[in-house]
Amino acid sequence: MKSQLDPASVAAHEELFDTQVTLQSRLLDYIEQVGELQILDEAWDEFNLYESITMDLEDPEPALHFFPWALFYWRRDVSESALEAGLEEMLAGVKDFPENELDDSDHNSFKEIEVLSNEDIDEILSDSLDDDEMANEDEDEPQIALPPIAIMFMNSVDGADGPDSPAANLVLSVKERQFIEAAAQAPYSFFKVNAVGPGPFVILEDLIVPQKRQVYAQVLVDMLEEGDVIYAQVVSANDMHLLCGVAPAVLPEFVQEAVADAHSRIAPIINELGESWHLELDFEMRALYQMLISDLQALEDDEDGNDSESFKAH
Repeated sequence: MKSQLDPASVAAHEELFDTQVTLQSRLLDYIEQVGELQILDEAWDEFNLYESITMDLEDPEPALHFFPWALFYWRRDVSESALEAGLEEMLAGVKDFPENELDDSDHNSFKEIEVLSNEDIDEILSDSLDDDEMANEDEDEPQIALPPIAIMFMNSVDGADGPDSPAANLVLSVKERQFIEAAAQAPYSFFKVNAVGPGPFVILEDLIVPQKRQVYAQVLVDMLEEGDVIYAQVVSANDMHLLCGVAPAVLPEFVQEAVADAHSRIAPIINELGESWHLELDFEMRALYQMLISDLQALEDDEDGNDSESFKAH
């Protein structure tokens, strides 16, 4: 790993980060323009495991974690019957594709869980990984995963929606296209901070699919210490690695035991799931993060208001 800053490398990473920020703004403008803001409501519900949580734009969670996940990564699931009905209406001459309803019935196993005990941490993923109940819960109504919002936007720019595409007159640079494609495939994972610096870079060790990378982490580098654990997405493009979506809560080192248990359960089935393993387990991985936060918050509350360094929410 590099121990000194290379000005050219820093500039290239800054440009990649600017590409992400610019694209997020463009995508939000686009879905507002085409009147599809309800998609973000659907994404927010799934992001929060279908708990009733109001979005607070003053909180760092939406900007740092939710919007990158929803815009670049999230697949919007619709029922096959809803998609077929929409296609039939289009073929019948209806210009506007009907709004599809999100069906969350396949991914609701964590809905009732509020606070995680230390004993329960070991079993967070076991129910979903040790049996096929979740996958077979709704066999009569197959779900189809539509591409991420950013890819649908890119297709619209390219005219894939036809000559009346609402984004047909827009332009995407080669770098923007590369970022969209990379962000759509980069898995979210738990990372241990092995080193902070130099400058805006950190050395991250992936605790789920073991590997180490030097990552540009401008938005979080000042909050991190060696040994911390973060839940994040690292997007790689042109030999550069950027911390894209990142949960704003920094986890203490001792959560590695729970993450290691998750890794032991996931590792044997990654090959079976193939390249889509991270999409198949996205809900469960995010549930693990949110449950760790709940458990740590409960520990903090038990300390009778005393300051604690074991839990750091930013």
